[in-house]
Amino acid sequence: MSKGSPPRPFEPRAHFTGHVEAADVRTNGVTGHPFQHALVQTYGGTYDALAAADEATPRLRPGNIVRGTFWLVARVTAGLG
Repeated sequence: MSKGSPPRPFEPRAHFTGHVEAADVRTNGVTGHPFQHALVQTYGGTYDALAAADEATPRLRPGNIVRGTFWLVARVTAGLG
């Protein structure tokens, strides 16, 4: 990046490896399509991870180890008052 050029935008992604603590299949309330949801324990915290629920994607189960690059999505829950 050269001096005076605008900074690159942040990319809301995280790369982590962790243990699946809990996993289930849920349904998207808008589309009606199923997806996998897992709670993944890793260094620095527990993350919600989502994956496809199709024949090509292995089913996530507690005890599995997962690794990947994930989009980060968050909502502010404190300090809004």
